[in-house]
Amino acid sequence: MLPLSLWVIVIYLIIAHAYKWVMTVVTYPPEVYRPSPVGSTLAANIMPPLSVIVSFYNKESTVVASIIASLHLNYPQAELVVVNDGSTDNTLQMILQHFVLAPFPEHGSAAIPTSRIRAIYRSSTYPTLWVIDKEHGGMADSLNAGINASHAGLFIHIDDNIVLHEEGLSNLVQPFVSDSTVVSSSGTLRRTHKHLVRDGQLFDPKLPLRWTDQFSLIDTFRPPWVAPSMGTIAIFKKSAVIKQGGYRFGGSDSELQTRLRSALPSLHYSIRKVNEPFFLIQAEPLDPSRILDLSLYPSMGMRGWSALFATLFFEWLFPILETVGLLMVMEACFKGLAGAPLFASYLGFCIILRTTRAALEILLEAIVFRIYRHPITLVRLFLATAIQNLGYRQYQDWKQFFLMMNWVTRWTEPRPS
Repeated sequence: MLPLSLWVIVIYLIIAHAYKWVMTVVTYPPEVYRPSPVGSTLAANIMPPLSVIVSFYNKESTVVASIIASLHLNYPQAELVVVNDGSTDNTLQMILQHFVLAPFPEHGSAAIPTSRIRAIYRSSTYPTLWVIDKEHGGMADSLNAGINASHAGLFIHIDDNIVLHEEGLSNLVQPFVSDSTVVSSSGTLRRTHKHLVRDGQLFDPKLPLRWTDQFSLIDTFRPPWVAPSMGTIAIFKKSAVIKQGGYRFGGSDSELQTRLRSALPSLHYSIRKVNEPFFLIQAEPLDPSRILDLSLYPSMGMRGWSALFATLFFEWLFPILETVGLLMVMEACFKGLAGAPLFASYLGFCIILRTTRAALEILLEAIVFRIYRHPITLVRLFLATAIQNLGYRQYQDWKQFFLMMNWVTRWTEPRPS
C-alpha cells in the first residue's frame, strides 16, 4: 500500500497537469486575428507609417548586416530607428562608416525619460534610417529613446536575430487598419536556424536537425500563461505606450502588453493576436527567472499574479515533488516494501503526463498557427516530445528551479542605501 505522502504527490501531479492542460486550451485560441488572404498587396496604400526600432550594444561584428536586413523589410511606409546603447566597442563607428551618417538637429520629444542622448544622425544614402547615440541604460531605456525619436504613430521593436516573413509586418498592422481601438497587435516567435535564412529572409521553416534544437522548439509552443515573455513580437500604438510610461523590466513586449491590457476597460482599447509566425535564429531559451521577475510587479494586474501563482505552484514546485515522489518509490523498493512494478509505474506515470501535455501543445500549434502541420513533421515532433521527457525535460525543470532560487536570493538581498 502506498504511503499517504506519495498519494498526495500523485494527486498534486495530476492536478498540476490538469491545470496546465486546461490553461493550454483556453489561452491558445483567443484574440487570434487572421490577416486578409490578399496580404498587403491591396492594402499598401492605406497602411499607416511604422517605425522599426532596433537597439545595439557592443555588436560591432553583426550590426551592419542586421541594419541592412532591417532596411529591406517589406513594408510600404517604414522608418528604421537604430539606437546605440552606449557601446564600448566599435559599433557606432561601423554604423557611421557604412551608412554615411551626418549629425541631425535633435528631433522628437522627451515624452519618456531616458539616459542622455549624445547625438542623432540621419543617413544620406538611406533617408529612412535614423541613428540615436546615447549613454548606456539597458534595453528598456534604449527602446524608450527610440520611441521618443520615432515619427510614426505605430512602432515595433525587432531584435537582430528575428527573421520576418515577407508579409509579416503588413499582417501585423492590419488590425490597426480595420479597428481604431487596437493599441497592440502581436505575433508568435518560433526558433529556426541560420542555414534556413538567406539575405535576412526565411525560405523554408523546416524542423531543426539536432534533437536538442527540436526540444527548444517544442518549448516555444508553451502557451503565454507559462512564459509571458517568451515567443512574442508586437506592434504598438505610440500614444498609448507613452501614456503607460514606455518599456520597463528589460524591454519585454509581453510585459508592456500586460500593462496596456490592464488599462483597456477604462480606455476602450483592444489588443489583437495575429495568426502570423515569426522566427528567432538559434535563440537561447528565456531565463525562467524573468517569468517570476515580471510576475511580481503589481502593474501587471491579475494576469501577473496568476502567472506568479502558476510559476510558483506548478512550475517551481513541480520538479521538487516529482523528484521527491521518485525518491520515495526508490526507498520503498530498496527496503523491500515495494517492487520494480511500482517504480516502473510511477516513472511511466510521470512521463505519460508530461508527454500528453506537450502533445496537446503541438496539436494546438498545428491547428492555430499551421506552421508545422505535415504528418511526418508532426510525427517527428511527437517523437521528440517523448524523448525529451526521458531526462532532458527533467534537467531543464531543475535548471529553472535553481535559476529561480538564484534570482530570489539576489532579489531578497539588502539594497545599499
